[in-house]
Amino acid sequence: MEDADLLIENSIIISMDQNRSIFHGTIEIKGDRIIGIWPSSRTRSLHAKRKIDGSKMAVLPGFINAHNHLWGSLISNRPTAEGLKLDEFLKELWRVKGSLGRDEFYYGSQLTSVQNIMSGITTLVDHCYPCVNPSISESVIDAVRITGMRFIFARGIMTKGYPPICETSEKAFNECEGLAKKYYKSDMVKVLIAPVSFRQAELSDYKLAKEIADRYHTGVYTHIAETEAEIETIKKDYGRRPVELLNEIGFLGKSTTLVHSIYVQEDEIQLIRSSGASVAHCASNNMRLAKGAAPIAKMIDEGINICLGTDNPITAKQDFFTELYNLILFHSFVDRRPEIISPMKALEIATLGGARALGMENMIGSIEVGKKADLILIDMDKPHLKPLHDVAKALVFHASAADVDTVIINGKIIMENRNLITINIGKLLRHTTKLAEKFLTKIGESDK
Repeated sequence: MEDADLLIENSIIISMDQNRSIFHGTIEIKGDRIIGIWPSSRTRSLHAKRKIDGSKMAVLPGFINAHNHLWGSLISNRPTAEGLKLDEFLKELWRVKGSLGRDEFYYGSQLTSVQNIMSGITTLVDHCYPCVNPSISESVIDAVRITGMRFIFARGIMTKGYPPICETSEKAFNECEGLAKKYYKSDMVKVLIAPVSFRQAELSDYKLAKEIADRYHTGVYTHIAETEAEIETIKKDYGRRPVELLNEIGFLGKSTTLVHSIYVQEDEIQLIRSSGASVAHCASNNMRLAKGAAPIAKMIDEGINICLGTDNPITAKQDFFTELYNLILFHSFVDRRPEIISPMKALEIATLGGARALGMENMIGSIEVGKKADLILIDMDKPHLKPLHDVAKALVFHASAADVDTVIINGKIIMENRNLITINIGKLLRHTTKLAEKFLTKIGESDK
């Protein structure tokens, strides 16, 4: 029998399989797939081209970041829009976005992708807009692909709200259809059709988005129910609450991801549940912009699939361990139910939850034979993780991005010993620093 390409030996395996099994063992990888998982109790002689000593490591399925706006890292440490609530925050960002070009999207997206990889994220969703320049979409896809990430490009559709960065529906959907067709069979790039929100897209855009998504067997994706003002506007314009409206036009379904879903009522929760749609929850972003508390506990009780996102780097660290921590603390506090999200449930949301939302649960999200080898190795030999009793609790409450030692995506080692292999980080940082300064000068916020 031909040797495996890679063995990860003697690690703590947090499988996220149906039984949520945790055990010591070895993972065998050939090409892009897991071909064997061997508990330590069944030790056998295995041969591989490369072996990793996992004796001080925990191995998890790679995290899935289900919502981001990657360009934001260029100004994430600036006071731009600081202290504003969502509607005013968006107006300021729309003004800034009017000056974004291909290079800003390319390098901002690449920098945020690197931050995500170093946080243990192996699959990343970017809700990208505005795409008024036809080169922007491909530049973002190229920037992320170079890093080695599994990438979901949620092509944003913005036809109203702020004319300088809007596009016509015809242009938007021509490009959406072209991208969906181009990446239809790709393992590493998937395209979602993604009206930005009812602030920025017409009802007709939502209908056409679903038609194109169905034609190319991909998904739809949108922000929804973020503020009470949004709810009132939609009720005034359409006579329906937002989730009711989406259900009425056939937008809801198993391939639908609803981002935020903060102000949803009981009947809307039932519509989400019955449709099979997923909710992308961004705990840190919701807190930072004081949006309110999404009824995540109720949604979990109802069996709705929840996935997790960091959202824009302007409003949240790209550290998925912070997001897991905030997820549990915030909802324990809001719902006064500390049991509602256990550490294992949080890890499920961060892995399988994202995989289910993307229709990729047969490929990624758990460590099982036949699935893609998207894995992260966490260095557990750290003072803040000792003594190690409950590994899931240690990871969720005490680990951080700095503990991610190795990242494997599609069977390839992307980062090892915290050294990124696919990207020259020093060169990237120098370039983005210069580019950011030019961009800040352009928008009138330069330090010089």
